[in-house]
Amino acid sequence: MAPSSGVLLAKLGERRETEGRPIEAIELYCRALAAHPNYDVAAYRLAGALNMLWVSPKPWRLLTADRRTELKAALVRAADSVGVQQDLRLLDLLDSHSEAGSAGEVEAFEQYQALPHAWFERLGKRASYLSWAGAMLRRSERDHLAPGRRRIRDRQLVLGSGELIASTGNRLPHIEKKAGQRQSSWQISYNLACYYARNHQYDHALRALEQALTRPGSHQLTREWANADPDLQTLRSIPRFERFCAQLKENSNGS
Repeated sequence: MAPSSGVLLAKLGERRETEGRPIEAIELYCRALAAHPNYDVAAYRLAGALNMLWVSPKPWRLLTADRRTELKAALVRAADSVGVQQDLRLLDLLDSHSEAGSAGEVEAFEQYQALPHAWFERLGKRASYLSWAGAMLRRSERDHLAPGRRRIRDRQLVLGSGELIASTGNRLPHIEKKAGQRQSSWQISYNLACYYARNHQYDHALRALEQALTRPGSHQLTREWANADPDLQTLRSIPRFERFCAQLKENSNGS
């Protein structure tokens, strides 16, 4: 029987990403959202996977016309179930974009970012709504639910750091400040490392990765994921990165 659990589908998607099969991963995240529209983890991973297609567009370019139609249909179903407005014509920009940093390339990049941004925006609105709902509680109720409210704030910061990877870095000072707080989520420091690595700031990236290991929830980060993450590709020949990976557990659960 095909899996229908949003959690299982998202986990399978993460596995496909680490195996270098991003198209299948996107389709699995879409199925997870069609089954469970409020499963934010799947939406977060989908936004990241769409963003990474710009970095590594070859899987898209190898798709036949029929497979492209299937992928777009999966994205439409996911967007309809969640209520996200997306322009799938932006995927066609992947056919012509190159690695060169020309003015036209920058413009195309900014246009394409509207696609993953639509999902990040949806997640941000949900986190803001949950935060607002928590603020409507009586003081006694807020105190009782304080850990949950902290998790909402953490999620907002994780979303912000994830969106940082797909942006020009306007929020960088804010994310750096939050990542420096000892109780911040490991994902904030990890996403910050991805941003630095993609901008060839290797010392900053490695420092952020090492910082991620000291943050709550870092047990979710695995060696398999760190070695497969395209954002960290520029670090793989550096011995310090190898030492970082040696500290991670080995399994296929992803982050």
